[in-house]
Amino acid sequence: MTANFREHLHHVINELPSNYSQPSIMTDFPNYYISAAGYAALMDWYARALAGIRVPVETCRVPTRYGITHVIQSGPPDAPPVLLLHGINTSAMSWRPQIEGLAARFRVIAPDIVGFTGRSGSTRLVYRDDSYARWAVDVLDALDVPAAHVVGGSAGGHFALKLAAWSPERVLRLALLNPCGLANYRFPYGLTRIHGIPSLLNWLNHRILASATLARILVRKGVAPGLTLDADWVEFSYLILRHYRRHGPPGVLRADELRRIQSPTLLLVGEHEVFHHPRAIIQRAQRHLRAVTAEQVSAAGHDMHRDRAEWVNGRLTAFLRANERTPVY
Repeated sequence: MTANFREHLHHVINELPSNYSQPSIMTDFPNYYISAAGYAALMDWYARALAGIRVPVETCRVPTRYGITHVIQSGPPDAPPVLLLHGINTSAMSWRPQIEGLAARFRVIAPDIVGFTGRSGSTRLVYRDDSYARWAVDVLDALDVPAAHVVGGSAGGHFALKLAAWSPERVLRLALLNPCGLANYRFPYGLTRIHGIPSLLNWLNHRILASATLARILVRKGVAPGLTLDADWVEFSYLILRHYRRHGPPGVLRADELRRIQSPTLLLVGEHEVFHHPRAIIQRAQRHLRAVTAEQVSAAGHDMHRDRAEWVNGRLTAFLRANERTPVY
């Protein structure tokens, strides 16, 4: 980035309204929503998505050191547990195809990670330390789950890696789908990690850019060429643009953190992954993870868990059922 561009960028950021990133004086919705009406719109979308899950589910709220966490569970209570960790600026609803596809053989646990768009507490945690790992351990403790298989997608892959590094005894097998945390972002996506850029983009979205057309463009980026867009996800993307202050993405885990991970690991990277170079993700995983099976998935994009759900569910099932460390239930 040139000095002139950096100076211009800082000027633009400084021109944002002074109260833009400050907590709302209202207390009935998290301060990363623009308004109570926007919060209600996203909660309505969540309720409709939850009601649309085609297998029986249970919901509960559990305490953690970072606030109450809303959890969706499905599948036999005595089946091997699978913890699904979603990405940033979304919720457990991104795992609808996996909840439906894995519940016959596993006890699926899909929490809304605190600080994002689900029904959990509003605390946004620090990426660079072990906060998300501690939160995940609190969730497992509250559910009386000593260890689980863990599946992380996108930034949820970063959180899953943190959990496996910080508390390896809690992770039986680890599956990562186009994860953050292993490689740097492609240009220009890495710019969103610069202080002030997310606030600038949020302001532009809320005031100028938010539209159904932009929502479709953003969803299209995560989909492999030729695949049909998910209409529900386009609606969600529009609501995020209009009503929500997006959180910037996490960075890369250190090599010593990755080397602490003991779990057998499955890494699935889409051929059309847009946010990272697939080869860079795979190479760094093979360099630092002890027992990793890395696969580049053809005709798949960043959101392969939705767009190639049947294949992904089958691959996850085969990998997780091969676990030799699963205790007898």
